[in-house]
Amino acid sequence: MSTTTRTGTARRWFALCVVLALGAVIPIVAVAHGTSGAVAKKPNFNSGTQRLSGGGGFGTSRKHSELHIRVCLEKLYGERYFAVRCKNKSRSTARAVTTRVSVPGCVDGVWRTVVFGEAIGRDGTVKHQASKVSATFRC
Repeated sequence: MSTTTRTGTARRWFALCVVLALGAVIPIVAVAHGTSGAVAKKPNFNSGTQRLSGGGGFGTSRKHSELHIRVCLEKLYGERYFAVRCKNKSRSTARAVTTRVSVPGCVDGVWRTVVFGEAIGRDGTVKHQASKVSATFRC
């Protein structure tokens, strides 16, 4: 048996062991239903347009009847964040949806982007939800 064949066989056995180990950890129902995730980008200031903007996205591993996303720019006041501007977006029969939100200028302080997304099934119920908060940006 050549070295290449032994290496390929060892890789296949290793891959099989990894798949079996993951199968023991991840419930079968969750795998069959699919996965989802959200991404929030750190706000940035464009000096050309004089706007502070942030963006994000939500996606699923399988298509759903509708995806909803809400992206907000939040500013820190004292010890709490408050939404200054938000934008909602929906897409039908999609796996992902993205959007951006912006505010004029760059008011002094700490800002962040917050994303919340959900996938709606054919029966109208929420199948997946995910949210994400970005790193902060200081104006």
